Amino acid sequence: MPSTLVRATSTRPLMIRTRLASHPAVATFTMNDIIDEWLKYEESQIKISSVSTYRAYAKKQIRPVLGGIPADKLTDTDVSDFLATVCSADKGFAKKTVHLIANILKQVLTFGKKYGVNVDPDICNIRSKSSSQRTANTLTGEEQEKILEALGNCDRPSDLAIFLSLKIGLRVGELAGLQWGDIDFDAGFLNVRRTVERIYNADGITEVYIGEPKSESSRRKVPLSPGLLKFLEEHRQADDIYVTSGSIKPQEVATLQKHFKVVLRHAGVRDINFHALRHTFATRCVEKGFDVKSLSMILGHSDVSITLNTYVHPSMENLRNMMQSLE
Repeated sequence: MPSTLVRATSTRPLMIRTRLASHPAVATFTMNDIIDEWLKYEESQIKISSVSTYRAYAKKQIRPVLGGIPADKLTDTDVSDFLATVCSADKGFAKKTVHLIANILKQVLTFGKKYGVNVDPDICNIRSKSSSQRTANTLTGEEQEKILEALGNCDRPSDLAIFLSLKIGLRVGELAGLQWGDIDFDAGFLNVRRTVERIYNADGITEVYIGEPKSESSRRKVPLSPGLLKFLEEHRQADDIYVTSGSIKPQEVATLQKHFKVVLRHAGVRDINFHALRHTFATRCVEKGFDVKSLSMILGHSDVSITLNTYVHPSMENLRNMMQSLE
């Protein structure tokens, strides 16, 4: 069941300010204290899965370096040196991760301004060294056939996760949260209603969380072809059974990812992450001439520009043909 989120009341920020202000001296607060209070505030504002992400990166990256520094003693140099380390090749973080860590720190600095933090949050604005487009790692046609051959009739529920991602491009968390009751066999479409992930709770312990999809656009209906409907009908179980676990409890995302690695080895296909199945589906749709808006809706992207920048890369031959068509 999707979780019910508690929204902030108008007294929440005041309560936080009062608790901090009641301390003998603001200077005795460390950045760890500021992070703790910021996370408590964010819990009332955003999805629990997002708070979990913030909590995890704060714990693993920000706290070990900056957490022990008194809030009013933190300097621009402290923050700049930290960000330089995060951006270094030694860390090996993806560009998206670097920007996420910087954004978390920026929010913490902004929140902490009234409690003694003197560093300008804008110092966390990281400029990209390259404006190159994102590229999608996809499977070749031969690799797809090898994987489908290895899956066979999808006798194991976890096989269906791989099969469905390749056929309709669902995210692995969406696949883990899919129940048989989400598939409307009469109308011929699949409802994406929930997602499964492992999150950090307030005690720093991970737990399985079943919640709503990542955005409003992610909560969607995906049309299914007659052939796919027939295939799923052969595997159909009770409505409350999770499709990729075969039980009333969902399969963990990490388990599905590990199973995918096993299938790759069995199929003799190079090592690639689970998300490549979604990329492969989207790339195939582009090759088939899908219009970008429709593809964006099927994938559950929040903005059509995400679809364009990730998957639509016209070749010089296509550009030449379009120019010639103007004559």
